[in-house]
Amino acid sequence: MKPNGQSTMNCYRSLWSELSLPNPCKIIKVAAGHDGLHCVLLCDTGSAYFLGVSRRGEDCDNGRYRKQPRVLKPKRITKIDGQFIVDVACNNGTTALVTKDGLLYMFGKDDTYCDIHTGKYLYLQFEYTY
Repeated sequence: MKPNGQSTMNCYRSLWSELSLPNPCKIIKVAAGHDGLHCVLLCDTGSAYFLGVSRRGEDCDNGRYRKQPRVLKPKRITKIDGQFIVDVACNNGTTALVTKDGLLYMFGKDDTYCDIHTGKYLYLQFEYTY
C-alpha cells in the first residue's frame, strides 16, 4: 500500500492501454523476445503485427538499422505479403515467421542464412499440418 492509500497494483494500471489493429482480427498467438523489447502478434487471418523497439531489423524492415522510438501502435509486417503465417517466435533481437507452405522467414540478428532481400531461410522447409 502506498502512503496515499492507493495499492501498488493499481498504480500500474495506467501503463496498459487498449491496442487497436488497422484491420481488426482475432489474435491467436503472441510471441515476445526475452529481452522484452519487441513482440509479434499473430492474427487468425494469417497476418502478423510487430510491436516494440526494432534495433536490429526485428520489424522485418532491413532498411532501418537505427534506434527508433517505441512503437505505440502495432505495425503490420508487410515484408511477406501474400504468405499465410501460421506461427511466430521471437528471441533476443530476432523475429521468426512460419508460413502455411512451411517456409521459415527470419529477421534481425539471426538472419545469417536467410535471403538478404526477403528474409526467407534458404536451407529448410517444414511440412506444416493443422
